[in-house]
Amino acid sequence: MIVVVSIENTFAQGPDLKTAAAYRASRPFYEALKGAYQLVGLSTATEDIARWWLKREHMGEWAMLRLWTPDSPFSYLEWKVQEVREFLSAGWEVAFYIDSDWSPLMAVTRLGVSTLRVEHAHNVPGWRDPETTAPRPWSEVAATVEAIHAEGD
Repeated sequence: MIVVVSIENTFAQGPDLKTAAAYRASRPFYEALKGAYQLVGLSTATEDIARWWLKREHMGEWAMLRLWTPDSPFSYLEWKVQEVREFLSAGWEVAFYIDSDWSPLMAVTRLGVSTLRVEHAHNVPGWRDPETTAPRPWSEVAATVEAIHAEGD
């Protein structure tokens, strides 16, 4: 059974493996997955860069890496879905597809594959950067909570 993982923006902090660091939880998540499944990685990097980055981040054991290139007939998002479709048509059992982008996740779900969305704190709606955003006054927070509570009565 395989797990297909989109590496950029899921394990890597950004779309460029030449400059991206791994998210803090990436390696433990990788280790848990690797212990139970064969991992297939999807990336926009070249094979040398992808393997270098994964080895550097101590995530070097993958059953297969699949690499998107700009000359593909599919956009990157379409290509990720097409890769899962090809694994299924070849008879592989795909346990999960893991990504940080909703678009391919929804399409893969329609193929009958379970998906996991990895969301990092800086992308969560409502999360604020304490360095660039001032906290709201407590009275405003309390008034919002009271208004929501009153609507539920």
